[in-house]
Amino acid sequence: MMYGDGKLTRMGIKLPRPTFGTNAIAKVDDENIVYSTTSFYEINIKNLNFRKIVDIPVTRRVKVL
Repeated sequence: MMYGDGKLTRMGIKLPRPTFGTNAIAKVDDENIVYSTTSFYEINIKNLNFRKIVDIPVTRRVKVL
């Protein structure tokens, strides 16, 4: 992850990897980013902590015969 000084940084926070498709990361402000996979997380990059906001339900495809 790159932030602040433009250097690649490991944050030491373990978040779930995507089970399919992609994940998304977006900057909220100078201290917070959001990360989404099958759940939506808010991460404080200054304090290196996070909280889960909400689970994102998975839509399954069905085939109509």
